Amino acid sequence: MENKNRKLKIIYLFQAIPHYYNHVLSRLNDLPYFEIIDVIPKETKHVGAGVYQTKEDSNFKIIKLDEIETTHGQFFQGLFKVIIKERPDIIVTVRNHLEGIKDKRWFYVFIRLLGIKLILKDHPFRLPTAEELLLSMEKEDASKPVLTGIEWLLYPLFKKKLFRKELLPSDLLAIYRSASELESKGMNSEATALFNKVIEKDQTHNRKLSAGAYYHLSQLAEGEVKKTMLKKCFSRDPSNSKAFKTLKPNIYPFFECLAKLAKKYYRAKTLKRFQKLFNMPDAHVHYVETGRNILKTYGVPQERIFLTYNSPDTEMLFKVKDKLLNETQPPQKKIQRIVHTGRLVEWKRVDLLIKAVAKLKDKFNQIELLVIGYGPEEERLKKLAEEEKVNERISFLGGIYNPYELGKLYLSSSVYVLAGMGGISINEAMCFGLPIILSVCDGTEKHLVFNGQNGFYFEEGNLDDLCAKISKILSEPKLSHEMGRESERIIREQINIHTVIKGYTEAFRFVMK
Repeated sequence: MENKNRKLKIIYLFQAIPHYYNHVLSRLNDLPYFEIIDVIPKETKHVGAGVYQTKEDSNFKIIKLDEIETTHGQFFQGLFKVIIKERPDIIVTVRNHLEGIKDKRWFYVFIRLLGIKLILKDHPFRLPTAEELLLSMEKEDASKPVLTGIEWLLYPLFKKKLFRKELLPSDLLAIYRSASELESKGMNSEATALFNKVIEKDQTHNRKLSAGAYYHLSQLAEGEVKKTMLKKCFSRDPSNSKAFKTLKPNIYPFFECLAKLAKKYYRAKTLKRFQKLFNMPDAHVHYVETGRNILKTYGVPQERIFLTYNSPDTEMLFKVKDKLLNETQPPQKKIQRIVHTGRLVEWKRVDLLIKAVAKLKDKFNQIELLVIGYGPEEERLKKLAEEEKVNERISFLGGIYNPYELGKLYLSSSVYVLAGMGGISINEAMCFGLPIILSVCDGTEKHLVFNGQNGFYFEEGNLDDLCAKISKILSEPKLSHEMGRESERIIREQINIHTVIKGYTEAFRFVMK
């Protein structure tokens, strides 16, 4: 590839422009044989709260387009014109936009006619295997009424108006809810009187409740009123299997059998859709080894799968570290300081970390926690810190994205703790020589943190185990130092910006050979 006179032009289709990935694309663009273009939405709709986006330090071309929804994913309006103008050799996309390309079949045919190669950049940490996907769908189907989801089978038997979603009359609904509340409290005679009032109003004025409400009323009524309520339940929702079975006992078994066959067909169709989706790209680039085994179950050839791992610009971070340590007054490490970096969202489990600090404050009288990041959970977490009486020990510093300022905080801390999900912040902390404490993150941790060598794993959600691991690190400064050195060695020698670039380069070579 390096011998070619023309640079390979590569278009990335991303849903955002996170700050750390700017460095990856810029490093790729610095190579003499790649030209990088990043297409992103004008308005980011599918990015989590607290994700920091910036064009700073970007040396590649950025194109903003309107993002539209397709049946299964997203697609960029105007992408056709961009492809015509730029004539890329390769398109690298994420799964949502691959779904959009699949939905826009004409576009997929178009890029194939131009000889453009397609690469999926994905992180299949939560992607089930094909077998797990089928089992989960079977389990979900088993938990639903037999006819749910196949109203189309019954549609010819009923008028279209039966499927309209109508607003429930507020007065009737209020009475019904009051009756239900009395019933839940055991006040059956009062509840029955109110339920009868609902039935009377409904029959007099032909009001409409939900199918579930009508079914409930049918169980309380008798004779013709019971049958009327069941019919109304059935007319509101023909897929209500209980009403259907009662009213149509002769033909119910036929539809039950038909429904089971329909569900089986749908499961097979869903699996086939995923198989086609994952076999569309010419190559896959992944963060984690497990991606190979998962995609194998969908029929993807192993030679198409490449590991890039995940990494910030480690070379730049090491330069920052060296600069800080060579200053006249370098940052001083505080033996009982814990640091956490990441968006303040529920799944990061910062709440668990705050509780751990509260539990350890008597044992470690100088313990403190630095929380770096923004997010929707910030106010709730601050309130929790006050409730646990550790608000003076916890500093919420907001988002810090300047490597120099971030480096000072890492170098002044003794341990990095990630109590929930996360990823890239682990790499950053390891660059600055910190031991790591974590549980289940996003799969990348398995390549970075080795239990007892450069950190500890604790049982997911287990506060006592988390406290034990933090206590071990804070009690033994020598162990903390040794683990920190091992963290830095792993980054320098195993997973860094160079492994990311190497993974992409190998994938590009493969699709262009």
